[in-house]
Amino acid sequence: MGEKFIDYFNSDIDSIIVGKLLGIEALGIYNIAKSFVLKPFQVVNPILTRVAFPVMAKVQDDISKLKFIYLKMQNVLAFINFPVFLFMFFFAESVILLVFGQKWIEAAMPLRILSVYSMIRSTMNPIGSLQLARGKADQGFFWNLAQTFILSIPVYFGSKGGLLGVCYTLLIVQVCLFLISWRVMVNYVCGASFSEFLSSFRMPLFLSIIPAVILFPVSHYFITSGSFNLSLLNLSIYLIILLIVHLLMNRNFLKESTRLFLSK
Repeated sequence: MGEKFIDYFNSDIDSIIVGKLLGIEALGIYNIAKSFVLKPFQVVNPILTRVAFPVMAKVQDDISKLKFIYLKMQNVLAFINFPVFLFMFFFAESVILLVFGQKWIEAAMPLRILSVYSMIRSTMNPIGSLQLARGKADQGFFWNLAQTFILSIPVYFGSKGGLLGVCYTLLIVQVCLFLISWRVMVNYVCGASFSEFLSSFRMPLFLSIIPAVILFPVSHYFITSGSFNLSLLNLSIYLIILLIVHLLMNRNFLKESTRLFLSK
């Protein structure tokens, strides 16, 4: 309960600082970008972590099995989350036009930066299930408590650079937390090496970035027109290319996902 309370406070401390130091207009733009960019893994991650937690709890004393399940869960989540965040990064203007309209186009750059921040953050979210499976809820509590100080001070100074300064600061802090979290939590709890930890993200990142790299040079010159139809076309083509890439290079994941979706 204490961990969840502190985590709720941590999730809003940057918004409090932005509203206090940069004003209500900047806070509105920031909240539009941040609230939207956090939605994918807030929706997707709990679905899989609820399933994985009891499975990990059953093998909590078998560290090798626990590590395998955890890394597999990370891999599946990355295959789902990474394409979403990479689309936001490469086509931030299209996302804003599709979801919020032309009047919020100023949120495109914050959305682009925060998409990378959220992609990294999404990889840290399943650590909570790993800790609980090993009976280490106290570790999560103290980790979130430490983040309160780790986040607030840099964000305060980052706000001196305006709204983008806050976004870049969050991204830098998140990279540091990613490295620290592997060492003090993942490696400590299940013994996964840094190379094993990174390898669970390598293929999802590679396959997800291919459609963006193919589509971006072509569509980049049309996004500035502010057309809703062209933005929708970007999304459609991206999804089609992503599906083709998976059919060619990662068909097993599609089969597993379909079986999971169709099962009770």
